[in-house]
Amino acid sequence: MSAGVNAVAGRAEIHLTCALVWSWIVRDGRCAVVRNDRADGSFWWSLPGGGVEDGETLAEAALRQAREETGLEVRLQGLARLREDLSPQGRWLAAEFVAEAVGGSEADRSDPDGTVGEVRWAAPQEVGELLGPAAAEFLLRLLRQPPDPGNYGQRRT
Repeated sequence: MSAGVNAVAGRAEIHLTCALVWSWIVRDGRCAVVRNDRADGSFWWSLPGGGVEDGETLAEAALRQAREETGLEVRLQGLARLREDLSPQGRWLAAEFVAEAVGGSEADRSDPDGTVGEVRWAAPQEVGELLGPAAAEFLLRLLRQPPDPGNYGQRRT
């Protein structure tokens, strides 16, 4: 993905190599995680999420990715964190949202990439085992104090 922001008031244009979104979909003290299967039989666990498509806001991409990978319709509750990586390979932006499931089911999953092998509701301890201790600590903080709601995905006219 190559996106730019037009120069405004003498500011330089910024190009993104890739924009990613992930969702902390929380229900009853658990978080949705997905198993991503590789062709060689190996796999890894992650939050539901992935790339932002051209023309999508970060919020729209998070809603789409959650629906595709889990089958759930979600409502975004706030931005959990924003991460940026600037390297010789380019500039990467990753937004993590907190969301709640408001409908749908795993049976509604579409997964156009065909890589999601399982959706699981994981308690913080299991999140730590699957995604690492820092993820478990972050989930516990989110459960204690969710982020403030924001104005995400609004389009300017």
